[in-house]
Amino acid sequence: MPQLSSKGQVTIPANVREKMNLKRGDAVEFEIVGNKYLRLKVNRKPSPQDFYGALKSDKPFPGKDELRRQAGKNLEGKDN
Repeated sequence: MPQLSSKGQVTIPANVREKMNLKRGDAVEFEIVGNKYLRLKVNRKPSPQDFYGALKSDKPFPGKDELRRQAGKNLEGKDN
């Protein structure tokens, strides 16, 4: 059973982190329930994959290499 450190910190056990799919950088919120229980709520940072397909386009995806090439041109001050 985890114990409270002198700094008020508690390590979430590995089996709980795995079951909740907790990752580094996830924010957690604590809610007091009654006077004996604590509820943990996870507030995940959205990842780029969460936004996949959110915007529609009539143009096909040119590919990562082409996007990198275009970005490199823009960094050099050249026109597309």
